[in-house]
Amino acid sequence: SYRIYIIMDREKLRSLFPRAPVDADGYVQSFLPAQEAEFKEFLTRYGFCVVKVVEDALCDRAVSDMFAFANSTPNPRRKCELEKDNPETWGDENWPGSGKFLFDDPGHMQSNYDIRTHKNIYKVFRAIFNGEKRLYTTIEAWGVMRGNQDVLIDGEYQQKPTWKWELEPHWDVDPWNHVHDLSIGKIPHMYQGLVALADCPEEVGGFCTVPGCTPYMEQWVKNHIPPKGWSRAAPLKQFHPPLSEPLLTRMQRIPIRKGEMVIWNNLQLHANFANQSASMRLVH
Repeated sequence: SYRIYIIMDREKLRSLFPRAPVDADGYVQSFLPAQEAEFKEFLTRYGFCVVKVVEDALCDRAVSDMFAFANSTPNPRRKCELEKDNPETWGDENWPGSGKFLFDDPGHMQSNYDIRTHKNIYKVFRAIFNGEKRLYTTIEAWGVMRGNQDVLIDGEYQQKPTWKWELEPHWDVDPWNHVHDLSIGKIPHMYQGLVALADCPEEVGGFCTVPGCTPYMEQWVKNHIPPKGWSRAAPLKQFHPPLSEPLLTRMQRIPIRKGEMVIWNNLQLHANFANQSASMRLVH
């Protein structure tokens, strides 16, 4: 079974996994697309970076498209149309998805394609991949976290605990196989990302990670035994460490502003923390 056989004290953990810098408003330090050297250095050190890539007008159009898509999707459960600023419409039955993510399928709206092919995003990833022009992306579903604290419904401020959710810390790769494949040059470093369609301060929930995780992963896989049944021939699609994993003590919440993209290496241990506000978190 999964086992840790190297134990680190708190000082060692703090030195290996330093906190990423934040500004006076609590948002993580961000960069402009032209600051290639700076955001690449940040990405190398912390395993993630935040870059302002999308203009506010496109973010607003994407939010409008999100709700238009939701309201136009056939849904026999729907009682009323969704409205972004009206919690009375946010009931489970009005969303097109069947689970906590609220959207089951990617939204094939023009704004989504405009974001995924945006010149700034292309510029940033081309820099990350050292000038490579042939870049590939995917179209994913929107990310929504409903406000659930003191939301105004039927003239009263209500708590909606069933609207609150979070994702446990995980890797979206098999850490042991991924590090091995990187070491033999079988694959390049790979990255994930999301764009904030509205300001995402800490209270609306969102992305969190362990700064410095990626550069430590070569040592991490040496210190940890893979789970029972693991084999290199059948890589895990995802791995959730146990709550005893020391890295979890260094998890940092990553608030980002509208139009900013957080980009993280696939070797970053990451999670989503819950919305604790009355407002929505909206990302793509």
